[in-house]
Amino acid sequence: MRTWAAICRVGIWIVTVLMLFFQILTVMGIKNYDTAVGAASSYEVAPLVLATALMTVTVIVFFALRRGRLVPLIIAAVLGLCFVALAHSLHVYYGPPTTGVIPDGSYLTVWKALYRHALPVLIPFMMIPGWLVQREDNRAAEAAAEAEPMPSVLEGFTMSSLDE
Repeated sequence: MRTWAAICRVGIWIVTVLMLFFQILTVMGIKNYDTAVGAASSYEVAPLVLATALMTVTVIVFFALRRGRLVPLIIAAVLGLCFVALAHSLHVYYGPPTTGVIPDGSYLTVWKALYRHALPVLIPFMMIPGWLVQREDNRAAEAAAEAEPMPSVLEGFTMSSLDE
């Protein structure tokens, strides 16, 4: 399990870097398009930026905490679902044209939407082995602490020492 947790730990950082790469490029592309066309906003990027920032902070907090990693794990799971919804929204907005129209440019296919924008859904699944190993270590430490003999306050104190 520890080997799997170590592999997942590296995988989390790889997926986080890929997530940041794709989301930053997407936001920059949308903003550049809006500037070139002169539109106010073709697609609202605030939810994408917010979800990306929160997922990055959640990953950092997950690795920074020594105890209590369950809360970042739950937050990452919720944010993973948000990324699936954002990928679907981007696919609907930038997806293939309606039937009967010949596509003349590039568009966002389902596969591109999944690997570019729904990839962060893997992060909570890769956090689970790390959380399980940490929980196992905490339980082992608690069991060792309970098994350790408790030193007595009265050790070395006898009734004969009172008479002296």
